[in-house]
Amino acid sequence: MVDNSMDDNTWNEKKTLIEGWFEAHPDWEENVSLIAVPQLVAAGDAKPDTRKALYAAIRTCFADIADKPFRAGRGSSMPSDVIVARDSILSAYHTAMVELFDSSDAVQALENRHGKSGGGNYDSAEEFADDATKSRRLMLNAAHKAYTDNNDDAPYSWDGTSPVALVCNIVVEDDE
Repeated sequence: MVDNSMDDNTWNEKKTLIEGWFEAHPDWEENVSLIAVPQLVAAGDAKPDTRKALYAAIRTCFADIADKPFRAGRGSSMPSDVIVARDSILSAYHTAMVELFDSSDAVQALENRHGKSGGGNYDSAEEFADDATKSRRLMLNAAHKAYTDNNDDAPYSWDGTSPVALVCNIVVEDDE
């Protein structure tokens, strides 16, 4: 018989990521493939011996979602509440960047892809926002690592809490 159980700590970490994703995406119900997820999570809460199978079903529901709350391959070493805080602010940032690009001819004219990505103007607001968000994700990851490593030489640090508040460690020396 297959063991489909999952311990409470592992289940709660996964639940935190899923629930955080839903909070960051208030329009999630527009995606019909996600409608069953809250019931699957509730079933996992009620039946610990079926959690692995239920989690597999939840992952299937998210299969076509671009910014799903879990990643393939090696998992992040960040605690799930930090990932939720990061992904929540990044979701809002992405939306703001799409709106900025769509509403500004100047941004459309002056924002260009990096030279290593072929240069030139962005083809869409989504492409622009994806690039900007990727950059900010890397910055937040590095800032959190600087915090956990007590690295005061890093340009920014972040304790992983929400709302996100980066601490600038850059010291500007006065010329006087």
